[in-house]
Amino acid sequence: MPADAPTDSLPDPSPLTAYLVASPAADAIAFYAEAFGAEEILRFEDPSGLIMHAQLRLNGADLMLSDEMEQMGALAPQRLGGSPASLHLYTEDADAAFEKAVAAGAKALRAPSDQF
Repeated sequence: MPADAPTDSLPDPSPLTAYLVASPAADAIAFYAEAFGAEEILRFEDPSGLIMHAQLRLNGADLMLSDEMEQMGALAPQRLGGSPASLHLYTEDADAAFEKAVAAGAKALRAPSDQF
């Protein structure tokens, strides 16, 4: 987009949106809703129920995701042995958000702490 392009052409709420591949994506959507209060905005499924594209709204930001589609090169972290990306969610109460995510099934690698 050119530097002088009108800003009203940018998507709301953010011009940069994470796109995740999950396996199964329906479980990821349910987890994000339970753990973080994500709202499902839309979902497109193929005839077999595979999620081709979904959009969630999370704390004012959008998150997009789909099921793994090997033929499209969209591989889930399980197939890759982990994920090279991380997401940071800003919240009013990090400790409460952490506990809610763990209660919803997140694996705690370390507890929140005050840092730089």
